[in-house]
Amino acid sequence: MKTKFIILFLFISGLFSKCVEPFEHDIQDYQDILVVEGYITSEPGPYTINLSRTVPVNSDKIKKEQEALVRISDNYGNSEILTETSPGVYETSETGIQGVVGRDYTLHINTADGKKYESDPVTLNPVPEIDSLYLTYKESFSFEEGKMIDGIDINIDTKEWSAEKDYYLKWDYEETWKIYPKWPSDTFGFEPCWNIDYNDDVLIEKSSDFTSNKLTQYPVIHFTEKDYEPFVGYSALIYQYSINKSSFKFWKMVRESSLENGSIFDNVPYNPQSNIYSCDGEEEKVFGYFDAMSVDKKRIYFKSPVLGVEFTYYYDYCDCELQIMSKPAFYESGHYGEAFIVWEDPGMCPLMNVAYTYKQMCIDCSVFSTTDEKPSFWEYD
Repeated sequence: MKTKFIILFLFISGLFSKCVEPFEHDIQDYQDILVVEGYITSEPGPYTINLSRTVPVNSDKIKKEQEALVRISDNYGNSEILTETSPGVYETSETGIQGVVGRDYTLHINTADGKKYESDPVTLNPVPEIDSLYLTYKESFSFEEGKMIDGIDINIDTKEWSAEKDYYLKWDYEETWKIYPKWPSDTFGFEPCWNIDYNDDVLIEKSSDFTSNKLTQYPVIHFTEKDYEPFVGYSALIYQYSINKSSFKFWKMVRESSLENGSIFDNVPYNPQSNIYSCDGEEEKVFGYFDAMSVDKKRIYFKSPVLGVEFTYYYDYCDCELQIMSKPAFYESGHYGEAFIVWEDPGMCPLMNVAYTYKQMCIDCSVFSTTDEKPSFWEYD
């Protein structure tokens, strides 16, 4: 999943950068507060805990909390000290402590300066199963176009859950889409690439808000005809989590504060929800959460066109980047050696031409993609 604590940093160290009008400030003091993000799941480890510190408003750097002693324990006497694999990133081993439904887990932190922190115990609750993922047609209003435009939703149906229990649900998703360059070339050929991305939306619900004991046609992802990801081929792996109430409150605060504020001065989270506390003094604040989550997941594939919706080709802008020049003029000019040749006419005739571009990404999709290796799960040609 994508790291979502950039949202949290906007709360505590960069909220004012979102203003339309520049906000002049002279803030010299700030609170040096520990920021925690981590969880244990019902899937095999390793599990990761991220530790950092708040920074001043005018700083664009993340301050990692290094050399801490981080431990996860459960109510069955199991415990593991995590290894710092990179600055501020602590991981369990693959064979270490495991997430088991029904058990309680607690996070313990001893920082290098001798301070101690601990989370509330969190229970790893069962998660309702995903029944199906499917597409539905959905129009939406485009302010750019000034009209309704075509689109689709990726929807989720769950199986029924117990009416006697409250469930707090969260969704994340991993997107993969295939890309071809605009033109083949002698230099790069015509090889495809795949881009992999992780959502940074806050998608949460609680079962008590629904009238039935299951979700039906719940929209997780929306695309409009202006989006390009599904053009060649697209896949989304949807994760459905059962989270704890404390974590639900935290993510609700994140969503409301970052997405629903009409102004930066509305609902600023002066004291956001957290289930982690200082063992040395009740007055010290800690931002973040630790949770135990069950997970179910399912994958969906599709490509343009679908349900009558034609998506946008990412490389349409490259049409304006193609230039043509006679071969003699091209090789005598400063373009040779700097531009990328798309094609050139064969033979020695001086009237033959060369097509070229200065945009490498138009003939080499690896410039901005994640990988040029076909993912093992990919179904399309």
